[in-house]
Amino acid sequence: LIDTPGVDSGKSSMENNGTNVHKDITLELLKKNNKSMVVFCAEAARYEADSISKFMDDITTQSEKEKGGFKDRYVFLLNKGDDLTFDHDETTEIKKNAFIDYITNNGKRKFVPRIFYISAAVQYWISNVIYNKKNVDVGNNTEMRALKRSYNSFNDAIVEYEDEKYYFAKYADVPRYRKEEYENKFNAEMKKDDKTKAVEIQCGMIAFEDAIKDYIERYAFPIKIQSMLETYEYILDDVSKFISADTKTLEN
Repeated sequence: LIDTPGVDSGKSSMENNGTNVHKDITLELLKKNNKSMVVFCAEAARYEADSISKFMDDITTQSEKEKGGFKDRYVFLLNKGDDLTFDHDETTEIKKNAFIDYITNNGKRKFVPRIFYISAAVQYWISNVIYNKKNVDVGNNTEMRALKRSYNSFNDAIVEYEDEKYYFAKYADVPRYRKEEYENKFNAEMKKDDKTKAVEIQCGMIAFEDAIKDYIERYAFPIKIQSMLETYEYILDDVSKFISADTKTLEN
């Protein structure tokens, strides 16, 4: 799993005489032939401020050369989805299509990676505060106060207003059966009045984690097994040659 090091980092350029070392590192990693998963993380509402588009030509070229599982390897993680605002009849699907237009240069590039809207802040608050039953005194802790505010506003949008624009599990690039699974679980949790679990499903992180698990199961694990089998074959071959040579010595 490769988490790219801030490919649009202005700091990297400033510290290296105008050369964006982070970008160079990322491009080198993308050229490797191993079957790693690559996660590009951008802010959902500010993706055009990132230099994502600069990498798409390289990725598209690679996608034409490689086959099995290539699409699953590349994930665009649009974080801070809870900061999204919508105009009139605008939906998350419309915003997602606008992002696809951006990274494909309005259809000129063929490759469309998998896209996930998430709110890591909401998931953090659920996992580390609510589930751990921590009594957090946010007080002057600006970071914790921001996390709590993110959770509360997202909770209101999902539970109080039932605003489907923030149903990120619904828009995740996962198989249909997964989406149906999330929808059924969400409705069941709402019915049981377990609002925390309902919100957790829709904040998107579960869908993203499932995508990683599915990738490992379908591609990474079989490749690992294949590698082990090849190693085992080499060992058997060496043993066979040794036995053959030993037999010849005995015969002599």
